[in-house]
Amino acid sequence: MRLQFALAMLSICLLPAPLLANGGAPAQLRNKTITVGWTAQRTVMTPRGERQSPPFIQQRIIYVSSQGNAFIKASVEGPRGAKEAELAPGAATPMGGAREVQFIGGKLVAMAQKRGGAGRMIVSFDPSYSNCNVELTFGRPAGGTAMFRNRRGVLVELLGVTYSGQRCSIQEGNAFAH
Repeated sequence: MRLQFALAMLSICLLPAPLLANGGAPAQLRNKTITVGWTAQRTVMTPRGERQSPPFIQQRIIYVSSQGNAFIKASVEGPRGAKEAELAPGAATPMGGAREVQFIGGKLVAMAQKRGGAGRMIVSFDPSYSNCNVELTFGRPAGGTAMFRNRRGVLVELLGVTYSGQRCSIQEGNAFAH
């Protein structure tokens, strides 16, 4: 319950102002593929008091259909290998958390419940919708600790997440059709 409240507050506080009603994808983005990527460095505290900050290379391939729906292929490559997941509109995150993708004020805004908090991705476009850039934010419950089990099943505390190497591109057509 506390996490749901924190996610609701994060989504309200982190959306770009002014808050505009979701009118679907702009016509200029329909039947196009948006590819965004970055490196995330998640700092955790182990039960032994050790700080660890392994890098994770992440990518999202987002196809915007002719009806304005966003289909996403998410991939992550980290110290223990790579994972991919395909997400249809309305689907949960690969870890089972809530997620939402909307077009608000000409921007693609994606929110997802993550381990111990929530992530936000905003993809902004130039006026011609031929170039883009991505902004990433991670938030966790105020005043609380964010705990999760890593891939080895060890309970760790999430101290923070930093992002680097953000990149974004747009191409015609459906990248998933190949």
